[in-house]
Amino acid sequence: MGWKDHLKWGFIVIMILTAVLFFMSFTAYGDVLEQMLWAESEWKVMEYNVPILLIAFIFGLYGSLFPDTDIGTSKIFRLNYIILIGLAMYSLWTGLIIATFICLGLMAIIVNLKHRGMLHSMITGIILGVVFSVIFGGWYDGWLIGLYFIVGFATHLGCDRGD
Repeated sequence: MGWKDHLKWGFIVIMILTAVLFFMSFTAYGDVLEQMLWAESEWKVMEYNVPILLIAFIFGLYGSLFPDTDIGTSKIFRLNYIILIGLAMYSLWTGLIIATFICLGLMAIIVNLKHRGMLHSMITGIILGVVFSVIFGGWYDGWLIGLYFIVGFATHLGCDRGD
């Protein structure tokens, strides 16, 4: 399956997740979930805070492409270094030294991986989801970003099962 198909299926599954979370916000715990979904992050674009849900959605799409980072000719291989350097710098700026080393270490590890090896493991997806969750504000704000990444990652692995 190509990157466009992985992105397409990632988008579909993430839209379903977003719809489920949106409808869950009308339940008894709706106030808490609604605050988390529409909370504003510390990231600013032209002086406007970006909603956590938008960042989570982007990370879900990133997760749907991430396992193919081990293909040296893939589009995500090249893009991934820019993303991981940015995350490492953001982690360093916010004082998350361990997350900085994880991002930099991941960059060093990816170069030497064979396709469908370590990066095609759900354990790797969960670990990265937790790391991204911590980078983006811990369990309260960042959990949504980690969840979306893990769902996107799982979608990729599910699509690859059919190959």
